[in-house]
Amino acid sequence: MITRKAIREEVVDVLSGLHGSVAVYDGVTPHRLETYATGEIKPYIIVWVGHGSGLGEMEHLGALADVDSVHASIQTQIVAANERDVWDVAELVQKRLTNHLIGGHPVKPDDLSQPYAAVMVDENVTPHRRFLPLLWNINTQ
Repeated sequence: MITRKAIREEVVDVLSGLHGSVAVYDGVTPHRLETYATGEIKPYIIVWVGHGSGLGEMEHLGALADVDSVHASIQTQIVAANERDVWDVAELVQKRLTNHLIGGHPVKPDDLSQPYAAVMVDENVTPHRRFLPLLWNINTQ
């Protein structure tokens, strides 16, 4: 059975090196970010993997929860100083992650959220940042 740790490590690994100026962080953003000479932050990606669960459809007749499969959500949050950079990096992420195999199982875009994903503004930092949260799913059963 594939672990959530292995899923997280693989997603971080496959997104690292996506583009020369795009950093990938595993759940935590450092206090000091890389910037261009203009002072704008360089685009970056944060990866989170949910704890997940077994699939309810796989419960046995004895009504025991499935412990042999994993259904986990993956969130990639693309962050940049402007909306154009967010969309450019998001396109690269989508091409790299869609159907990427982890332990022989494909990563798929979350069809309930991705069609409606929109760039938002983080006004809690100065200067403000644009970000786009994209959800993905992996099922091992």
